Amino acid sequence: MEKMKSIIKPKPNPQQQLRDWQRRLRQECRNIERQIRDIQREEKNVQKAIREAAKRNDMGSAKALAKEIVRSRRTVNRLYENKAQLNSISMHLGESVGALLHLPWNILWFCLYASIVYEKFLLRIAICSIRKLN
Repeated sequence: MEKMKSIIKPKPNPQQQLRDWQRRLRQECRNIERQIRDIQREEKNVQKAIREAAKRNDMGSAKALAKEIVRSRRTVNRLYENKAQLNSISMHLGESVGALLHLPWNILWFCLYASIVYEKFLLRIAICSIRKLN
């Protein structure tokens, strides 16, 4: 069955895989940025609600809303960390391919394959950790 798949759709070469993975990483970074903007927009609404609760002298709800702001800021910081990790993985992928271009061909393909397997593993870990936050 796999032979039929390889005949119909050949495996992409490592440079194509690199472009595909970097495209997916950039896409995830944009999703993270979108989530950050949404959280910050909600935070502004919560700040308005805190001011209104303070005017009504309702300190219980103001305190609960303040805790929500603290949680949202902590979440935003985690999202920034995840975005930085994704950028790091993307740069590491590019560096791996660039460094491997100076090696002899038989060593090049072995190292590139090992590097791609490792980067794919890191990519899965990063995407899973991002999805756990949601």
